[in-house]
Amino acid sequence: MSTKPEPPRLDKEAVLRQNTKIDRRVVAAHERLEQKLLKLGVEIKPSFGLEPPLGRNRTRAHNLNR
Repeated sequence: MSTKPEPPRLDKEAVLRQNTKIDRRVVAAHERLEQKLLKLGVEIKPSFGLEPPLGRNRTRAHNLNR
């Protein structure tokens, strides 16, 4: 459970209206590709998290070169 407030979710059309440099055709092609991949069963979103390379239990004192 996070105590940080979530940023307001913007409507896709509102974002496209505000950002005129975004090519709507590219966005539509990307969405079509995502749908095709989902139908084929391809995982398109990463399912990993980022953490320190030695794990979360290591403290800074353990990583100092002495």
